[in-house]
Amino acid sequence: PATVGTYNLTNGELRGRALVATNFTWLRGSLNGEAPGDSLTIPAGGQGLLASAGPKVLGDYTGSVNGRSITNYGTLTMADTGITGYYGARFHNAGLLTALNPTGLAYGGAGQAPWFINTGTLEAAASFTFNTESVLNSGILHALAGSLTFISCAMTNNADGLLKADPSAFLEFSGSGNNEFHGRVESAGYNHLRLVGGVSVLSTTNLDLPSIHLLGGVLLQRTNVVVTTLNQADGTWNLQVPATVGTYNLTNGELRGRALVATNFT
Repeated sequence: PATVGTYNLTNGELRGRALVATNFTWLRGSLNGEAPGDSLTIPAGGQGLLASAGPKVLGDYTGSVNGRSITNYGTLTMADTGITGYYGARFHNAGLLTALNPTGLAYGGAGQAPWFINTGTLEAAASFTFNTESVLNSGILHALAGSLTFISCAMTNNADGLLKADPSAFLEFSGSGNNEFHGRVESAGYNHLRLVGGVSVLSTTNLDLPSIHLLGGVLLQRTNVVVTTLNQADGTWNLQVPATVGTYNLTNGELRGRALVATNFT
């Protein structure tokens, strides 16, 4: 394991044991692991910058299951076009992660898809896309503009997690993922929580939303409905418990399960 004050990676590859870099700049190149615990860490008080459209890879050069992890305890800015992960690589944000451009974390197609773990704050000023094995949130995922889009990944918003979209932004869940909502979800925008595919399990009443937009997939309702409006354009709304909603607009799709009381029904 090693420590360095400043590490500037403009291209090439990092391999081997854990590295702590107080200041880290990444323009292109690969961060590869080969054994459990291989990582790059930005400590508390440290700064990181991911810039340029150059390809950035988190992986395992041996083709095993030890993709390198990157952990941020400081302030990390993504002004790039995203990271591609292979072989179970992990991105753990425990500090402040700011996304300035449309960016994200995507699966490259070899080994297990990457993981994104958030115990800090992500503030996305443009669209941020998760195409990963899993997203685990016990912090704040905040879309200032654009969208937070979860594609075919298992997203879990834990009881202490917050998913938030500002009025011009939205939250979208698509593909074949399984999404667990246990924590708080906030959005001032109408239909800005969009369920497009997969299975979404709603197990929280801690919702500050004018509406939910069900466009496909399955919404498993395990609590009473605490939004004013549910708009269903397709998919299945499966009530695991009796529920009440102010307005239910069904333009296509299916309602299943327990009793529903809808004050206004179209």
